[in-house]
This record gives sequence, C-alpha cells and structure tokens, in this order.
Amino acid sequence: MVDKRLGILVGGGPAPGINSALSAAAIEAIKAGLDVTGIYDGFQHLIQGRTDMNCPLRLIDVSRIHSQGGSIIRTSRANPTRSEADLRRTAETIRALGITHEWEAFDDFVKHFHWDTTVYSREAMELLIKVVGVDNVIYASEMLGGVNATDPATGRSFDDNKPLVDAVPWLTALDRKKIFEENVRTVYPRLVANRSVRL
Repeated sequence: MVDKRLGILVGGGPAPGINSALSAAAIEAIKAGLDVTGIYDGFQHLIQGRTDMNCPLRLIDVSRIHSQGGSIIRTSRANPTRSEADLRRTAETIRALGITHEWEAFDDFVKHFHWDTTVYSREAMELLIKVVGVDNVIYASEMLGGVNATDPATGRSFDDNKPLVDAVPWLTALDRKKIFEENVRTVYPRLVANRSVRL
C-alpha cells in the first residue's frame, strides 16, 4: 500500500508545456512508488478548504497528455500568500488530502516548497518572504508576459514586480541575491549547466 502521496497543481497564468511537465513529474513520482494526486484550479480550492477538487494521476492519465494544450488539471491565479490565514488554510487542506504523511509545524511545512514572486503588492511580497523564507523564493519563474496588464496604481506592468522585492526593507544584499539568482540555480542545476554550454 502506498503511504506517500504527491500533490501536483498548476498556479498562475497559462504557459507552454504545462502538460509535459505535469506528465514527467507524475511519471517519475509513480516510478518512485508515490501515489499522485492532481489538484484542480491551482490553489483556489485549497485556500477555500475544499478537499473534493482533485483527481488521481495514474500512468494511464498522464502518459499521453504532452501533445494537449492547456493543463489537464486547469490553473488559476488564486494566491495563498495574500494572507497568513489563507496560507495556513491551504496547508491544512493539503494535509487533509493526505499529501503530507507527517504532521509538521506550519513554519517547517511551507519550506518544503519553492514559491514564485507572482504577488502584486509590497505587503504581499513581504509576507511571502517572511513566511516561507528567503531560501524558498524564486524570482520571475512565471513566463514573462503571463500577466499582460498594467497596474493602475503604479502605471507599471504587473509583471514588473522587482520593485516590490526591492522595497522590502529588511532584506540584505545576500538575501536579494538568493531571490534573484541563487535559489533558481539550486532548484534547477541543469539550467546552469545548459547555460554554461551555450556560453
């Protein structure tokens, strides 16, 4: 009997290759002996505390989805970092789905993930970095142009959220370097290797 479960969701805007990435991740997890659950509509239902908006991802479900457009488990821009209450409810829902097999303290639990900086206010950016930690934030991992709109408050594109990181007063130069450069290299070491070959 499988006692470990991996949950996969797609958050943020649509991007090319989502189903291919989803398929590859699910297949590798299944080969490693994990039960894989697809979570519909990004973080939307997790934030609401719903445990019914998910589906099993078996080999038969994912082995031939790479040529399909979109995402078979859909996506949404629902953001659990808008408030600490939403983050905690999201963590509780994930646990209720049996995705984590050990009950850890919330502050430790969120550090198992890496988080994108797709938030659109200084307060939300500061909360994200404070709660999940500098080592777990990756800047600009969403496709550029994914949010094709202008913030009426600033006149800048919503994608231009570097000033929000820059505005967090307690970040050190080393913290900023981790968020903007080093964390992505840690999570995606092949990216660095491939870039070196091209150079």
